[in-house]
Order: sequence, then C-alpha cells, then structure tokens
Amino acid sequence: MATNAPINANTVKSGRDVFVDFFLVVVILAILSLAAILGFLLLSRSRSTIVPQDISFLQPTDDPIQSSVTDEAANPVVWEENGMTWTIQPQASYQIAARVLGNKRYYDWQSGVVPRDLALGWGDMSEPSVDEWIHWEQFDRLYHYEWNNGAYSRGYITGHSANVHIIPATDNLDEALRQVEKNELVYLEGYLVDLQVRDGSRVGHVNTSLSREDTGAGAKC
Repeated sequence: MATNAPINANTVKSGRDVFVDFFLVVVILAILSLAAILGFLLLSRSRSTIVPQDISFLQPTDDPIQSSVTDEAANPVVWEENGMTWTIQPQASYQIAARVLGNKRYYDWQSGVVPRDLALGWGDMSEPSVDEWIHWEQFDRLYHYEWNNGAYSRGYITGHSANVHIIPATDNLDEALRQVEKNELVYLEGYLVDLQVRDGSRVGHVNTSLSREDTGAGAKC
C-alpha cells in the first residue's frame, strides 16, 4: 500500500535557521531516504523538466507516493567502478512531482555515482511565492533554509521539502538533470535505496530513511 515519503530536519541551528538532509538517490533503479539517504532511481526522462501533462495522478501539490518493493525489484544492484564495489539495495518504490528549489553538483567520495543533489519542494512549497519568506541553500550534501513568516511552521517546511541525492541511471538522465534549473517542475520515479561502497577493507554506506518521523544525521527506519 502506498504511503507518503519521509522527510527530516538534520540539524536545527537556531530559531528559524534549519539544515535538512533528504537523501534521494536517483539511478533509474533506486530511491528515497531522509537524514541518511533517499535512494531514488530516476526511471524515465528525456529533456523534460516539466511535469508531463499525462501525469495527472500526481502533481507538485501532492505528497510523494511510496510503496514497498517486492520480487525482482527488491534485488540488490552491484557493480564495479574505479576499483570499488558499489551496492544499491532498493527499499521502496517512489514517485514525486515537485518544484526545484536548487540543483547542486558535488565532488566528493560518492560523486562518481551520486553526482548531484536536487532540493525539491511540494505541497505549498511547490509555489515560488513562498520564496518571499523562505531562503534556500545547498552545501555539504544538505539543504539549508531560513524563514521569517509565521504562515509556515518548521514542521510543514521540512515535511514538504527534501534534499535529493541523485544517481542518474544513464548518461541521458545525467545530462537532463544537469540542465534542471530552480523553479522548474519535475516528475521523478524510482526506488528508495541503501547505498554501500567497498574499497578493499574499507566500507562506506548510507541507509535510506522510510519514515518522516526520523530526525538528526544518520536517521533511518
């Protein structure tokens, strides 16, 4: 049965100054995580950065849709790259229509597989007019926002926005994602996943969150 996707505040700095981490790995195979990783597999996109007109069942004002994975979709995906072994373990299927709050390229240990993050907003956060009161930034694989209007609580903002760590499954998807700009509307679908990398005896991993109640760095279900 479909459920809403999770979202979290990673670190609350003070008052109306908040850092949030929503790890959504987009690889055309894996999806969703918050506070740790939102493994998201972006399944099909041409250049489209606008929500397709035929996707009438899911709009940016709607909550994301999350469902359990079964059968072959639950099998891990393993591959070798640059002398390292990468494993993606799908945890849930995921669909989201949202406004792009930011698109940032990274160059770190995971950037060969997770090259960029999209900060996304849905519900009221899909309306550009909220930027009159809310300022968004992305850095250190987090997104940060400041707000100064009582119309939206911290809980609503963090519950309707996410920093999505994206793994494009193909070069075409990578190119499409590279061209996505702030305030464009996007539709993404894939899987929330756990991500692991093994380099000899060293192992790094980030696990997806499946609950919106998770908080803090590394939160997971």
